[in-house]
Amino acid sequence: MDPGTARTSFTPLLCSPQYIEKGDSLFKLWHNSLPHSSHISGALYQFDCPRQPYIPIYLLVMGVVFMLLALLSILPCSAGFGSHSGAWTCLVSLFFFCWFIAGNIIVYSIYEPDYNKNATETDHYCNKTLYLSAFCCITLTYVLTGVYVFTYFFALCTNQMVYDDEDRPLLWS
Repeated sequence: MDPGTARTSFTPLLCSPQYIEKGDSLFKLWHNSLPHSSHISGALYQFDCPRQPYIPIYLLVMGVVFMLLALLSILPCSAGFGSHSGAWTCLVSLFFFCWFIAGNIIVYSIYEPDYNKNATETDHYCNKTLYLSAFCCITLTYVLTGVYVFTYFFALCTNQMVYDDEDRPLLWS
C-alpha cells in the first residue's frame, strides 16, 4: 500500500462525524466532572479562606451552573419542553461566562495566599485545598477549551484537505 494512500484513508476515519462525536462526548464527560469537585471543595471549606471569602461561593455557584448547563443540554430530548431550552441555555451560558470572569478575578487576585494558619494573622490565610481546587478548576477550563478548539479546527482543516472536490470546497477558498 502506498504511504500517501494510507494517510488519506486514515484521515477521514479520524475526522468522521462518529469520531468527533465520541471526542465531544469525552470532553463533555470530563468537563461535567468539574462541578462535583467544585461543590465538594466549596462546601467543605466554606469558611476556610478569610483572605478571599468569595472563593467557596464561587466554587458552589460554578458547580450549580455547570450542572444546570448539563441539564439544559438534555432537556430538548424530553417531551413537552418546547423551544424554550435554547433561550435558557443562552442565558445560563452568559451568566456562566460572567461568573467565570469574576472567578478569575477572585482567585488570581490573591495568587499564592498563605497556606499556614497562624493564630496571630488569620487574614492572609486560605485553605490550600480550597484555593488550589479553584485555581485548577479555572486553569483546566482554559486548557480544555483550548484543546477542544484546536481539535475542532484540526479536524475541520484535515477534513477539508481530504475532501477537496466540487461538493465540499476548501475552507479557505
